[in-house]
Amino acid sequence: IEDAREESNERSVDMFGRSIQNAVARYQLNNNESISGRFHQTKEDKKELVQGTTKLTVEYDGEDVVCSTIEIHKDGTIFLDGCGIKEIGDLSYGTRKKICKPVEVATTGIVPSSREDYETVKYKAGDEYTCEVKDGIWYKFFILSTTEDKVNLLMANNITRSGEPITSETPVNVISTSNVKWLSEDDYEGEGTFSGDDCVSADEVTIFPVESGPITAIDYLNDATLTWDNIDNLNETYTDKNEMFRNFDLIGKARLPKYQELVDIGCDSKGGNCPLWSIDNGGDQSYYYEGTQTLIPGVGAYWVLDTREKMYECGVNSWWTLGNSAWEIQLAPAVLLDNYIASTLTGVRPVITVTKDQIENNE
Repeated sequence: IEDAREESNERSVDMFGRSIQNAVARYQLNNNESISGRFHQTKEDKKELVQGTTKLTVEYDGEDVVCSTIEIHKDGTIFLDGCGIKEIGDLSYGTRKKICKPVEVATTGIVPSSREDYETVKYKAGDEYTCEVKDGIWYKFFILSTTEDKVNLLMANNITRSGEPITSETPVNVISTSNVKWLSEDDYEGEGTFSGDDCVSADEVTIFPVESGPITAIDYLNDATLTWDNIDNLNETYTDKNEMFRNFDLIGKARLPKYQELVDIGCDSKGGNCPLWSIDNGGDQSYYYEGTQTLIPGVGAYWVLDTREKMYECGVNSWWTLGNSAWEIQLAPAVLLDNYIASTLTGVRPVITVTKDQIENNE
C-alpha cells in the first residue's frame, strides 16, 4: 500500500510539473513575453503561482501538490523540489538551472579543469566561478569548502548595502557605508555591559558568555542579498567553534565565512598565509600584498562567523575577522585578526551555498 501511495504521489508531481510547463508556454504566447525565476504558490489556491505582480494559472485537476521550490527557466523548462501532496515533501521534478560556470581565464583563483586532479576532484578550494545570483547578474566566486552534495563559494569582493560587489569603481562614500559592526549595542543580547570601543586599554575586564552571535553583520548580509533569487536560502543552525554563541539561525541567501573554513585554506593568526583569491579586492598601498590584482582603499577586512576563545565585557572584545591587509596587526597582509572589537566597522564578504547539480562542469 505504501509503495502504491508513493507511486501515486510521484505521478501527481509529474503531472503538476508538466501542467506548469504548459502554463508557461500559454503565458508567453498570450503576453508575447518570457517569464523566469522563482515562483511560489498562493495560500488560497495551490494552482496559482506568483512572482511579484506576475501571476501564472496552472490548469491541473489532480490532488493539490505543494512544493518548496518552483523554478521557471528562460528556456521554458522548470524545476520543482520539496514537493508533496497537500504539504511539503521530498519529491522533485525536472532539472535545476546551472547558475555557476567555471571561468575560462582565472584572475587570482584556479580554472577547475586545469588542475591535474580535476577528473577525480571536481570541486576544490580556490576554483574560480562566475555565478548568476539573479537573472542576468553574474558575480565572481571561489570555492571555499564542500560537502557531499553542496559547494560553499566565497564572493571575490566585499558587498555593498545594495548587494553589489565593491570594486575600484565604487564611490568612496558607498564603501564607507558598506562597513558594518559584527554586533551592535542595539542587537546585543548578552548579560554583560556593552560599553563601547574604549576598553582595549582597560586594566581589568570581566569575561562572560555571549549568546547573540553576529546579528548585525548577518542582518546586513540578509538585506544586501535579498534579491538574489537564484540562490537558495540557507537552512542552518550554527554553533560557534568556541560555543560562545549557540543555535544561531542562518536562513538568508548568504552567510559569513567560518573560522575553520579559513584555517583549512591556509589562513592563520601568525602570518600572511591566506591564498590570494581569498583576500583580493581590498587593502591599500601601504599594506601591499605581492601579487594582488586590485587594491581598494577603505576595504581593509571582512568579518568571520566565529568568535575568539573569550569575550570581554568592555566592548565585547576579540572577535575573529579576516584581514585583507595588516590592518592594525603585524606586517603580514592576510592574517586572522584575533583582537577585533564587535562594534568595529568592518566589511562583509558573502558565502553562498549551491548544490553540485547547479554547477556547470567542463567535461
